[in-house]
Amino acid sequence: MSGYDTYDYESRGYYAASGRFMTMDPHAENNYSISPYAYCDNNPVNSVDPDGQDCQISIQRDTKTNEITSVKISAKVYITGDRAKGKDKELNEEAKNTFKKIGIVSFDINYQYVEKAPDKLAAGENVLTFSNDKSNDEGGQIDNAHKNNKEYHDGNRGTIYANGDIRSVLHETGHFLGLSDRYSMIKQYGPDQPETHTGFDNDLMNYSNPAIKINRLLDKIYYDQYITKAKSVGPNNKLNSYIEIGRNSKGDLLTSPKYEKGGIHVPNDSER
Repeated sequence: MSGYDTYDYESRGYYAASGRFMTMDPHAENNYSISPYAYCDNNPVNSVDPDGQDCQISIQRDTKTNEITSVKISAKVYITGDRAKGKDKELNEEAKNTFKKIGIVSFDINYQYVEKAPDKLAAGENVLTFSNDKSNDEGGQIDNAHKNNKEYHDGNRGTIYANGDIRSVLHETGHFLGLSDRYSMIKQYGPDQPETHTGFDNDLMNYSNPAIKINRLLDKIYYDQYITKAKSVGPNNKLNSYIEIGRNSKGDLLTSPKYEKGGIHVPNDSER
């Protein structure tokens, strides 16, 4: 807050007394029906605007009981690079069939082709670059770090083999939404081999093998984990633009007790 009683939202200054920003929304052309000076599409009860650029709908609550009635995970994925042009339409259709609404949890995933990726990304925006480099032929690579056999995805930019199948793209999108791989690479003589975590054979976050022609969906465990994450959010109903789903405070990968004892995936010595 400054001497003018405005709040710093990075891209713009917010004047709380009038419920308006002091400068125009840099993405105002995307919402002609909304004032370029409005906050959260004029709907601050159901929406948040963490950086003054884009509205990100997250959690809705019952006005009387404060009980969560809706959790909506939204993301825009810009696709660019080798042979990416024209794939956004198919991806949007497949995303609707994959990221389905279950209970109070729903998804709004939008792919958009761009010739050049934006240098600065707003909350909820990501970039997936298609590459002809065959070193990416096992899927995509999202910025990550490894610590004690635990993998943490912390970026909103990734690279994927341009000739990969649609499921590989959806799999990498899952990482953008905070989901971890449900397979491990096993060390052995010769090339490392993927091994599926118990219970996740048909899951989207399993290893994507183009030779296996099945439609992989999200395990219901993720939906429960999104709700758990939502319950930890304060009264401003804000989910971070990047969220980690399905890990405890120690970084352990959570699963279902019916899949593994204690509901925690325990890596063996052969996993990397």
